[in-house]
Amino acid sequence: MTSRRYQLTALLLFFVVAMVYPLGHVVVKSFIIDGRLSLHYFGVMIRSEVFRDVLCNSLNIAIGVTVLSTLFAYPLALALSRYDLPLRGLLHSLLLLPLISPPFVGVLGVRQLFSRFGTVNVALLNLGLIDEPIRWLGGSNLSGIVALQTIHLVPILYLSLCASLKNTHVSLEEAGRVLGASRWRVLRRIVLPLSLPGWFAGASLVFIASFTDLGTPLVFEFRSVIPVQIYNMLTDLNENPVGYSFVVLTCSLSIGLFFLSRAVLSEGGFASSTRTNQGRHTQSLSPAARYAMFLAVTLYAFIAATPQFVVILVASAKDWFLSALPSSLTLDHFIGALTHPMTTHSLFTSMWLSLGASAFTMIVGYYVAYLISRGRGLSSLTLHILSIIPLAVPGIVFAFGYVGAFAGTWLDNRINPFPLLLAAYSVRRIPAMVRSADAGLQEASISLEEAAIVLGARPLTTARRIILPLIFRHLLVGAVLTFAYSMIEVSDSLLLAMEVRFYPVSKAIYALMARPDGMELASALGTIVMGVMLISFYGAEALSSRADRGRIVRSLLITAAVAIPFSASAESQTDELIAVSPHWEGIKKEFEWGFAEQYKSTTGRDVTIR
Repeated sequence: MTSRRYQLTALLLFFVVAMVYPLGHVVVKSFIIDGRLSLHYFGVMIRSEVFRDVLCNSLNIAIGVTVLSTLFAYPLALALSRYDLPLRGLLHSLLLLPLISPPFVGVLGVRQLFSRFGTVNVALLNLGLIDEPIRWLGGSNLSGIVALQTIHLVPILYLSLCASLKNTHVSLEEAGRVLGASRWRVLRRIVLPLSLPGWFAGASLVFIASFTDLGTPLVFEFRSVIPVQIYNMLTDLNENPVGYSFVVLTCSLSIGLFFLSRAVLSEGGFASSTRTNQGRHTQSLSPAARYAMFLAVTLYAFIAATPQFVVILVASAKDWFLSALPSSLTLDHFIGALTHPMTTHSLFTSMWLSLGASAFTMIVGYYVAYLISRGRGLSSLTLHILSIIPLAVPGIVFAFGYVGAFAGTWLDNRINPFPLLLAAYSVRRIPAMVRSADAGLQEASISLEEAAIVLGARPLTTARRIILPLIFRHLLVGAVLTFAYSMIEVSDSLLLAMEVRFYPVSKAIYALMARPDGMELASALGTIVMGVMLISFYGAEALSSRADRGRIVRSLLITAAVAIPFSASAESQTDELIAVSPHWEGIKKEFEWGFAEQYKSTTGRDVTIR
């Protein structure tokens, strides 16, 4: 109990310093003026015409991105989760490609394609289809922001809808078809209503991500959105505290939508199917409809991946100006990205920060998940609430809170941002790590821990010899994904790193974009990051798959090792095991039953415990 108390105290201290205190500082600065509760800053913010324009722009972009993402994601999810299309696995992977890079990296490709003398305009001019360049992105680049955010966020809504569609009752659709309803009527009256909770959960994430996206508007030089205004207010927090009100508004909107989506999703439990329905979701189509749907999905996947491919092409182009395609290719820009002082230092910085965040998150995530799953009462509930808060709070809010809360201390980001960057990267990924560790703990039988304790093992020995080996791959998958997403973290990197010597990769790419000669170097650095992300995702997928195979192999080895000694006594159908322990009198009947079931599942034989 003493060790568990120490673990709980250490975890609570971390959450207070890295999360509660910065967020609380923002709230206090927003509402407390000269020691009194006041809404003055919110009044100033609301009365400002500039703020109203900024809020309208942010809401319009977020709503537009959410609507467009729905229009694209729903047909894609329906096609790949309901119908037997060729190369479904490959198409699924292609649709997720936009997730391998921050959306603002895709701006490099979009600019090359749709600028005044970009690839599209030059190609149309050469074909004689237009007489002068078309302003594809508009005068304010608003359409470019919406398009790029939509491409980047469609996979999030697509994954949510796929999960929702796969968990709906197939029997309800079959009943509708048997009663004479057309395929369209079944879709409209049964499938769509049942998938609404999953859609709302995914759409809420898309809306929040679009509303709080800093990188894309910043690179497009569109300043009239809330994230960019928050970014601009960092330099004069003492003189202009209205920035805290902007952050509180953003945080309140995000938290409200997050918990509303969880409530809606929990209310949609009637849509979930039993395990007996799994694997019966694909439906056959006529050959013409099947290949038409396949071509449509392939076309969208190609369009969505085009910005990333163009970024790779820009990084490989020796000369690409006033031409539809580069005149020649070269590796000079990649060599430059690996030798330039700023890019190499930023790569090294992001690497060690991401590795540090992965290791730290793995430790914290394990202990949080263990105390939540094995404990009960107020402490477990508190840890559970603290572990899901980062899901609802945007990264820009955490970064702003760090800047304000630790200004003038030894953690001041203007002196050295690395401790705050490490904390920000870790806090943002703790929910995923806790979920991954909890999944492993749910699969690990608690009877093995109880057996170790009964036989006199200390808690640390039990964790090291039993629990960690059983859930290590789950922790490793979470650590790999933490590393990958920390490498492309945008908001924290842009707000906290103020000097070139502290730049992570995202800040270095943004800085290079502002240089006349930095486009190719930024593209090469973005391509390297995309390669790291691909390798990380592949590693996480391989580890996840290997975890399943590993359990099978371990079960076979254990079965063989235990069954061989008993093969000579086949006439006896019940084995007898004698366990001796000074603590045996404290064993509960639940442990005896659990141990017997585990033994039978491993050996196929019954056991009597004395």
